[in-house]
Amino acid sequence: MNKLLLSTALLTALAVPAHATLQIAANIGGDEFFCADNTSCDANPTVGVINTNPVTLDGISFTSTSAAAASGPIDFLNSSSLLITNTNSIPVKFVITVSQIGFAAPVNKFSDADSGVWQGSSASAAVLKWFIDPANAQGAVDSSSTPGMLVDTSASTAAFPVLGFSRTDSSILDKLSSPYSMTEQAIITLGPGESLVNRGQSIIGAEAVIPEPATWALLLLGFAGLAWSGYRKHPRNIAVI
Repeated sequence: MNKLLLSTALLTALAVPAHATLQIAANIGGDEFFCADNTSCDANPTVGVINTNPVTLDGISFTSTSAAAASGPIDFLNSSSLLITNTNSIPVKFVITVSQIGFAAPVNKFSDADSGVWQGSSASAAVLKWFIDPANAQGAVDSSSTPGMLVDTSASTAAFPVLGFSRTDSSILDKLSSPYSMTEQAIITLGPGESLVNRGQSIIGAEAVIPEPATWALLLLGFAGLAWSGYRKHPRNIAVI
């Protein structure tokens, strides 16, 4: 792997601010990578939004990866990758984890959704997971850091030559009365030369109404647009995913 990229990622990990709440961690080819909101790896200055720049790590090419979170009448945590491609001649497995703490209670209902498009054969697959922690512990300290309860899991396998997937679960957990954290994890295997396009993963905690499936579709589409906007507008010289 490119040693300069690895050094940059590790230096960023060592510089995690004490106040950081929105974080992305990943493991690619056995190497851990990390980015916290408003640190040098984050190309978006907006608090609560992370946009990373295009990079290829261990043969896995990321066009752009984004995360966003906010707390209010509707608490949400979103993560997205515009395009992920395996440029290796062998399948590669990697993990992406996103987390934020300090979501406000009370919450009466939680819901989640995921979507994406496979380009390739059945050699590619993904397992997506969602976690909620009433103890408000920080996740994504590394790619395996997923505190709290596993509240939902989704799986998808590619089919040649292209396959889209989309899923919504409108009731994964009821009633939470204390501040909490939410974490999302994607465990992905890409076959050689294959891609995952417009990967989206979201979780929402609401005081009252949970969005309908059509609203989820618009939310995921809008977040993919955020990743594309970050890719087009920001410099591309920061070596993180």
